[in-house]
This record gives sequence, C-alpha cells and structure tokens, in this order.
Amino acid sequence: MDILPEDEKTLPRPAVGTSMLLAKNGVVINYFVRGEGETLVLLPAFARAASDYNELVVSLNAAGYRTVTIEQRGMGQSESPVFPRASMHDFATDVAHVVGEFDDLPGGKVHIIGRAFGARVARTFATNYPHLVQSVILLAGGGMISITRARLLPYLICNSRLMPERLRLRAVRAT
Repeated sequence: MDILPEDEKTLPRPAVGTSMLLAKNGVVINYFVRGEGETLVLLPAFARAASDYNELVVSLNAAGYRTVTIEQRGMGQSESPVFPRASMHDFATDVAHVVGEFDDLPGGKVHIIGRAFGARVARTFATNYPHLVQSVILLAGGGMISITRARLLPYLICNSRLMPERLRLRAVRAT
C-alpha cells in the first residue's frame, strides 16, 4: 500500500508537516511539525533529509502522535557556521532548543527516534538532557566506525557546506 503520491517519492522531496525555523546562537534549525498527541522527535541519518521519515510520520500521526522531524545542521534550510565545527553535544543542544519550543509536552518529555547518525545524536541528547526524554528508539544505532580512504571523499563532500545538497545526496548514495 502506497502512503505517499508518486511525485513525493523522488529525492529531494519535501518533508511532510508544517515547516518551522528556529534561530539560536548563529544556528538555524528547520523542523517539521505534524499531528497531535504525545510528541516523537525524529532525527534522520547523516546528510539525509527530514523527508526520509515521511511515510513513518504519516503512520505515527494516524496512530495519534505528534511528530517533530528535525533537519540537522547543513541539511535543507538548517544552517550553522562552518567554524567552529559542531560537536555531537552541539547537535544534541539543537534538539533541546527545538523541544523547548513546545510548552504542551506531557510531563515535559518527548520520545526520540534517531537513525544512524541521528541515533548518535539521540543518545547524546538522552545523556545530556534526561529530564526531556521519555524514551529513545535507535534505528541502525551501531557504534563508531573508522573512515577509510574509500569513504573519506564522500564524507568530506557530504560535510561541505559549500556543496549543493543534490551533490551531497549523490555522494551518500555512492558509499
């Protein structure tokens, strides 16, 4: 059963939900809010768009959850200064700032779902901000991997703020 129309299945595609921008400390984070109920924060993999979760967002909304899908620094409309380079704690702080925008959280807490790099951010967020976390779900939540020469160029391309998003996505698919 297809949930989304055919024209929304190609990359890049728009994320579902209402787009919101949050600017703090020189960083702009774009996030998408959709639905009502308990809040689930979704964090995509490295160099991936919030739209990766479109089908899951639709299903979670149908099950009675509000979803907040965050585009991490450097993706979509999210921006950050090139230097100093962001740490995992900075990414977790970005999530905390977004969560802080909601004053109607049951118990002041959210469920957080992260995939791959997003799982690392979710773990750091849960460690640094346990008072904001109701549960953590890790998808492809393995540990750190070393970057080999074969993966270095795509990694640098994906991490470059100067590279257009379509080229970064092509580099990710090549790995």
